[in-house]
Amino acid sequence: MVDPEGALGAAALELASGLVDRSLMRLTPVGEENRLGMLETIREYAAEHLAASSLEESETRARHAAYYRDLAEASEGLLMAVDRDQILDRLDQQLANFLAAIDWSLEVQLPETGLRIAVALREFWHVRNRILEGRLALDRLLAAIANDATSLRFRAVTVAGGLAAWHGDYERSLELFQEAGALAEATGSRRQLAVATSGLGWATMGSRPIFARDRYEDAVALARELHDTQILFRALQGLTLTYLRLDDLGAARRSVLESISLGEALGERYNNALNFVALGSIDAREGDPGSGKQRIAGALRQLREAGGHGGLSIALDALATLIIKEGEPERGAILAAAADRLRREAGGGPSTAMVLVEEPLDRARHVMTSSAFERAVASGGALTNDEAVALGLEVAEDGIA
Repeated sequence: MVDPEGALGAAALELASGLVDRSLMRLTPVGEENRLGMLETIREYAAEHLAASSLEESETRARHAAYYRDLAEASEGLLMAVDRDQILDRLDQQLANFLAAIDWSLEVQLPETGLRIAVALREFWHVRNRILEGRLALDRLLAAIANDATSLRFRAVTVAGGLAAWHGDYERSLELFQEAGALAEATGSRRQLAVATSGLGWATMGSRPIFARDRYEDAVALARELHDTQILFRALQGLTLTYLRLDDLGAARRSVLESISLGEALGERYNNALNFVALGSIDAREGDPGSGKQRIAGALRQLREAGGHGGLSIALDALATLIIKEGEPERGAILAAAADRLRREAGGGPSTAMVLVEEPLDRARHVMTSSAFERAVASGGALTNDEAVALGLEVAEDGIA
């Protein structure tokens, strides 16, 4: 029930309890909470009666949207929260309600409510591999406010640009961050300019790495001037990957170590896990694959705890790359196939190709027989996330002996 102010009173709870007793509603334990659900036939019947009163339906849906807008906004900054995983789980459970509220905001031409929801869920879209849902929602909402130039539009454009880059749609990401830059110039906000400039780096890292490096360095300078550690953390993270792309390992190490230090101070456990994947890759490329595997293994543990499917795919790919180079193409192909499954489930996503490393599946295909490669890919594609992480940790531990 949507009753954030408790206006429905005890009578509504008694009614719900009676419906549960008569098996007309279901009470389902979800974590430490109990959730009420309707049988589909009851839901359809209730919806028909609600629709019969247009005023009541409008008020109910408006109340519903407001509740889920507030819930989404209360989750902002969740990656630094002690109860991060519980918050992410709750957002996952409520995804259908968030999307319904966004749909309503578009139907009644009040897109601001939907935009506030979609922007507030930025971290959730990334961490829980809901990239496609987030992109589709933001594209529709941005189209509904095409001529708007508010700070909310700036935030929506940058969130959409980040999702597009994470999804591997760099052309769309570039368009969005160019718009963000224009909005920042129009307002004169140097903070917005720093965010947009860093975003241009994410959008062009693969195709124009020197341009991306320059944009990141500009963003780093702006962030230092503004004393904004959050922007600095993210800009250094992207700069690290660009240095890797350019094979400047010394600069990449300096950049990632500073980013890791900032991330620890900020409590950025999820994004810092990705920094440790980068650091592990640097170690391996500088001749210490054992250390590289251990760093990536630590990142795998953190990403698994956060349910970070997108990050898991990158870590699994990075680990697969290392062990294929060490002469274990079968286990490498299995890990890479698991990473590929995660990307396909999200409709796309980043891989180690971002930093000019051959895709591990392509590398494995070249050194294995066709039948062995196909078996490994089938095996990896069938692994659950927990099984893939367990195999990755096993591979990393083998490197210690």
